[in-house]
Amino acid sequence: MTLFKPPAETSHKRRHMMFVIGALVLIAVVILWYSFRFYPEQRVAQRFFDALVAGDINTAYQLWKPQPSYRIQDFTTDWGPYGYYGPVKSYKIVRITAPHESASNVEVEVAVSPFSPHSRCLGRREKPAHARGHGVA
Repeated sequence: MTLFKPPAETSHKRRHMMFVIGALVLIAVVILWYSFRFYPEQRVAQRFFDALVAGDINTAYQLWKPQPSYRIQDFTTDWGPYGYYGPVKSYKIVRITAPHESASNVEVEVAVSPFSPHSRCLGRREKPAHARGHGVA
């Protein structure tokens, strides 16, 4: 090493790549945690409403984990076929949040419908009912 011959510079490319990879992994972990933080509560709500949709009131009542004063008759009055919230033929979990004033509770907002969902695929030659005979291709 002389005045006209400086030492060889080492590349910091590897160090920068490790920093970028570490930051991307950290971002991925945060996104996954945020996406799945209420997954157990979502599964419980799905099992409950799936039981109601199937008409299995006893399973839904057990999943509800009621207090001794809330009998199966009360549950059927609320969630049964002629109940206040029933009949439940379909549902959609709209949102799951944690209330600010509670550290252990989770709030599940569900849209409940007394109608069965209708979906079917139309063939290429099949027209929707509203388009038949009206000159719509």
